[in-house]
Amino acid sequence: QLKDKGIDVSLAALSRDIEDRDRRDSERSVAPLRPAEDARVLDSSDQSIEAVTNTVLDWARAVLAEEL
Repeated sequence: QLKDKGIDVSLAALSRDIEDRDRRDSERSVAPLRPAEDARVLDSSDQSIEAVTNTVLDWARAVLAEEL
């Protein structure tokens, strides 16, 4: 953890740094950080671990069923 290393940083500053990094990564000209065209995006912000796991497993089962 940052505090354990003696680095004093506020949550607001850390959030800004992460947003800046993500913006730079997604806007770079070479290999921009973006989901693949066929990616499934799951916003797990308001979901339990169990709900996320079940959704991912359902997606995997559907893909496997299509391949059979």
